Amino acid sequence: MNGPDADEHVVIPAKGERLRVGDIDKLTRDVRIQAALKRLAKDKAPQAIAQLVLWNVASGMQWTEIGRLSKGWANGYELALAQQLVRQLDEADDAVAASDSGRLYWDVTAKGSTQPTLAAELRKLLDKSGVLGLKTERGIPERPEGPAVACRVRLENGAIDVQILATNDEGTAWVQRESFPIKLADSEEKASAQAMKVADALAEGLVGRLVRAELTKGPKVKGKLTYKIRIDNASPLILNGLALVGTEATARENPKMLAGLCIPPQKSWTLPATAEQVEALKLKQGLRVSAADLSGL
Repeated sequence: MNGPDADEHVVIPAKGERLRVGDIDKLTRDVRIQAALKRLAKDKAPQAIAQLVLWNVASGMQWTEIGRLSKGWANGYELALAQQLVRQLDEADDAVAASDSGRLYWDVTAKGSTQPTLAAELRKLLDKSGVLGLKTERGIPERPEGPAVACRVRLENGAIDVQILATNDEGTAWVQRESFPIKLADSEEKASAQAMKVADALAEGLVGRLVRAELTKGPKVKGKLTYKIRIDNASPLILNGLALVGTEATARENPKMLAGLCIPPQKSWTLPATAEQVEALKLKQGLRVSAADLSGL
């Protein structure tokens, strides 16, 4: 909660310093500081983002100064999330201030006579379903109000094309990411069933381009191979959990869940794995992310 020290570094407890756990309501009567700490704890905010928030709320530092001092350990995406949380603290509507700001904006269009019923069914699904742990919202705003992702789905001449957008490091403008097609097999299925398959393919395509995982070999320990799993969060949001599946796994095998993560935007995390774990999870020939849980603050 303190501002930076004389050397412009984060103040941390000294070795041997006695600490006491207490209630924030007894430490300060500032309701804004209380709300900020409780919100950061509730959302399990990454350490860097929590520090940025508290330098502003508790120490009264301006964002330009915070951005300058945090270079080297916090990126622009983290700064944008911190600024968004502080803006929410000042919202008159407590319900808005307490809600997760993570959003997936979407737009679905069908040109000509191409599958208008399928497009309508897909819109119904996206209206009521969360994707990647994010609340979905119809329509892509010209200017985003904070960190978010978006997708444009175009149905034309029996083909489906998806364009991914993500906010820039300030959370103020859209940056075009990858585009990918979704194969639409000829089928006599009802449009609702087809829409479900398209929605699944859409989610899979999004997660595969916003979150990546790679298995590499580590050093041998007592003659046994070890491995490392590197997880990259390529989104402008926080990665809270994911599901991994080995490329050699059968369709019947369930993905392996990794919950309780807290990987900031545009950052990575590496965890060790033994040869036995890799073999049991069937990851040796490679792995992919099959699901992810993203959030804002």
